[in-house]
Amino acid sequence: MFVLIEIRHAQYQDLKFMHDALYQLSEMHHRADPEYFRHPAEISLQKSLKHYIESEQAFALIATEGEQAVGFVVGEIIQERSPLLKSMRYGAINEIFLLEQYRGGGIGRELLQQAQAHCLSLGATELRLEAWGFNEPALSFYRDFGFVTHIHFLRKKI
Repeated sequence: MFVLIEIRHAQYQDLKFMHDALYQLSEMHHRADPEYFRHPAEISLQKSLKHYIESEQAFALIATEGEQAVGFVVGEIIQERSPLLKSMRYGAINEIFLLEQYRGGGIGRELLQQAQAHCLSLGATELRLEAWGFNEPALSFYRDFGFVTHIHFLRKKI
Protein backbone atom coordinates (compact mmCIF):
# COMPACT_ATOMS: atom_id res chain seq x y z
CA MET A 1 0.00 0.00 0.00
CA PHE A 2 1.33 3.43 -0.96
CA VAL A 3 1.50 5.87 1.94
CA LEU A 4 1.62 9.61 1.28
CA ILE A 5 3.87 11.22 3.87
CA GLU A 6 4.47 14.93 4.26
CA ILE A 7 7.46 16.33 6.12
CA ARG A 8 7.13 19.85 7.44
CA HIS A 9 8.43 22.10 10.20
CA ALA A 10 6.86 21.16 13.51
CA GLN A 11 4.38 23.50 15.17
CA TYR A 12 3.20 23.88 18.75
CA GLN A 13 0.27 21.51 18.17
CA ASP A 14 2.82 18.77 17.31
CA LEU A 15 4.44 18.92 20.74
CA LYS A 16 2.09 16.35 22.32
CA PHE A 17 3.00 13.76 19.68
CA MET A 18 6.68 14.64 19.96
CA HIS A 19 6.68 14.29 23.76
CA ASP A 20 4.73 11.02 23.58
CA ALA A 21 7.24 9.75 21.02
CA LEU A 22 10.14 10.92 23.20
CA TYR A 23 8.60 8.91 26.05
CA GLN A 24 8.61 5.79 23.83
CA LEU A 25 12.19 6.46 22.77
CA SER A 26 13.25 6.97 26.40
CA GLU A 27 11.42 3.80 27.40
CA MET A 28 13.37 1.79 24.81
CA HIS A 29 16.66 3.15 26.15
CA HIS A 30 15.62 2.57 29.77
CA ARG A 31 14.65 -1.06 29.02
CA ALA A 32 17.99 -1.65 27.29
CA ASP A 33 20.05 -0.23 30.16
CA PRO A 34 17.96 0.65 33.25
CA GLU A 35 21.05 1.12 35.36
CA TYR A 36 22.17 3.98 33.12
CA PHE A 37 19.02 5.61 31.70
CA ARG A 38 16.46 7.47 33.76
CA HIS A 39 12.86 6.34 33.76
CA PRO A 40 10.92 7.89 30.85
CA ALA A 41 8.48 9.64 33.21
CA GLU A 42 11.39 11.46 34.83
CA ILE A 43 12.76 12.50 31.43
CA SER A 44 9.32 13.72 30.35
CA LEU A 45 9.20 16.05 33.35
CA GLN A 46 12.59 17.56 32.59
CA LYS A 47 12.98 17.67 28.81
CA SER A 48 11.05 20.10 26.67
CA LEU A 49 11.09 20.02 22.89
CA LYS A 50 9.54 23.48 22.52
CA HIS A 51 12.87 25.28 22.03
CA TYR A 52 13.47 23.27 18.83
CA ILE A 53 10.42 25.01 17.36
CA GLU A 54 11.25 28.45 18.75
CA SER A 55 15.00 28.82 18.25
CA GLU A 56 16.53 30.04 15.00
CA GLN A 57 19.54 27.80 15.67
CA ALA A 58 17.40 24.69 16.16
CA PHE A 59 14.92 22.77 14.05
CA ALA A 60 12.05 20.36 14.43
CA LEU A 61 10.66 18.45 11.46
CA ILE A 62 7.58 16.27 11.65
CA ALA A 63 6.46 13.48 9.31
CA THR A 64 2.71 13.16 8.87
CA GLU A 65 0.31 10.87 7.09
CA GLY A 66 -2.73 13.04 6.55
CA GLU A 67 -3.38 14.68 9.91
CA GLN A 68 -1.56 11.93 11.87
CA ALA A 69 2.04 12.54 12.98
CA VAL A 70 4.19 9.43 12.45
CA GLY A 71 7.72 10.67 13.23
CA PHE A 72 9.98 13.59 13.96
CA VAL A 73 13.57 14.76 14.06
CA VAL A 74 14.96 17.61 16.16
CA GLY A 75 18.38 19.15 16.26
CA GLU A 76 20.40 22.31 16.37
CA ILE A 77 23.23 24.13 14.70
CA ILE A 78 26.44 24.15 16.73
CA GLN A 79 29.45 26.38 16.19
CA GLU A 80 32.33 24.30 17.49
CA ARG A 81 35.18 26.22 19.04
CA SER A 82 38.04 24.28 20.51
CA PRO A 83 41.73 24.85 21.18
CA LEU A 84 42.34 21.39 19.71
CA LEU A 85 39.93 21.20 16.75
CA LYS A 86 39.37 23.46 13.78
CA SER A 87 36.35 25.72 14.05
CA MET A 88 33.33 24.18 12.40
CA ARG A 89 29.59 24.71 12.10
CA TYR A 90 27.64 21.45 12.23
CA GLY A 91 24.13 20.17 12.57
CA ALA A 92 23.48 18.02 15.64
CA ILE A 93 20.62 15.54 15.39
CA ASN A 94 19.42 15.28 18.98
CA GLU A 95 16.36 13.05 18.63
CA ILE A 96 14.80 11.08 15.81
CA PHE A 97 11.75 8.87 16.12
CA LEU A 98 9.41 7.01 13.80
CA LEU A 99 6.39 4.97 14.84
CA GLU A 100 7.31 1.32 14.57
CA GLN A 101 4.81 0.48 11.84
CA TYR A 102 6.38 3.15 9.58
CA ARG A 103 9.99 2.00 9.97
CA GLY A 104 11.79 0.52 7.00
CA GLY A 105 9.78 2.42 4.39
CA GLY A 106 12.12 5.34 3.74
CA ILE A 107 10.43 7.91 5.98
CA GLY A 108 13.34 8.03 8.44
CA ARG A 109 15.72 8.55 5.54
CA GLU A 110 13.55 11.40 4.24
CA LEU A 111 13.46 13.00 7.71
CA LEU A 112 17.26 12.89 7.87
CA GLN A 113 17.62 14.17 4.29
CA GLN A 114 15.41 17.16 5.05
CA ALA A 115 17.23 17.79 8.34
CA GLN A 116 20.51 17.65 6.42
CA ALA A 117 19.26 20.12 3.81
CA HIS A 118 18.03 22.46 6.55
CA CYS A 119 21.41 22.32 8.33
CA LEU A 120 23.22 22.96 5.05
CA SER A 121 21.02 26.02 4.44
CA LEU A 122 22.12 27.35 7.85
CA GLY A 123 25.81 26.97 7.00
CA ALA A 124 26.54 23.57 8.55
CA THR A 125 29.24 21.51 6.87
CA GLU A 126 28.44 18.18 8.52
CA LEU A 127 25.85 16.31 10.59
CA ARG A 128 26.52 14.61 13.91
CA LEU A 129 24.46 12.38 16.13
CA GLU A 130 24.86 9.93 18.97
CA ALA A 131 23.63 6.35 18.94
CA TRP A 132 23.98 3.87 21.76
CA GLY A 133 25.95 0.69 21.11
CA PHE A 134 23.01 -1.57 21.97
CA ASN A 135 20.80 0.02 19.30
CA GLU A 136 22.07 -1.95 16.30
CA PRO A 137 19.02 -1.18 14.08
CA ALA A 138 19.69 2.56 14.49
CA LEU A 139 23.43 2.14 13.98
CA SER A 140 22.80 0.21 10.77
CA PHE A 141 20.31 2.85 9.56
CA TYR A 142 22.80 5.67 10.24
CA ARG A 143 25.65 3.81 8.52
CA ASP A 144 23.40 3.24 5.47
CA PHE A 145 22.73 7.00 5.45
CA GLY A 146 26.48 7.69 5.31
CA PHE A 147 27.37 8.37 8.95
CA VAL A 148 30.75 7.08 10.09
CA THR A 149 32.17 6.65 13.57
CA HIS A 150 33.60 9.99 14.66
CA ILE A 151 34.75 9.22 18.18
CA HIS A 152 34.60 6.21 20.46
CA PHE A 153 33.07 7.15 23.81
CA LEU A 154 33.86 4.28 26.15
CA ARG A 155 32.78 3.45 29.67
CA LYS A 156 33.67 0.87 32.27
CA LYS A 157 31.75 0.02 35.42
CA ILE A 158 33.98 0.10 38.52
